[in-house]
Amino acid sequence: MSEQKVSIDGQQYNLSDLTEGARNQLANIQIVDQEIARLQRQIQISQAAKGSFVAVLKVEMGAEPVEMGAEPEQPFEGQSFKF
Repeated sequence: MSEQKVSIDGQQYNLSDLTEGARNQLANIQIVDQEIARLQRQIQISQAAKGSFVAVLKVEMGAEPVEMGAEPEQPFEGQSFKF
């Protein structure tokens, strides 16, 4: 059975040769990678919701209806709004 290895900056290391501290840092990196992936999925969901809100806003303002699923425009990018 081959030993588990980890690649760091192109260098291969045997997992069993790493210190406990190094293994803890690897675990932290895995946790952070999972959180980044979760947040990226959340951003995609939020962007889709924003596109829907923009479409509804255009309808409310009397603009032409937009095709759902089309790329949303960014008409307010860089502007702040207070409600």
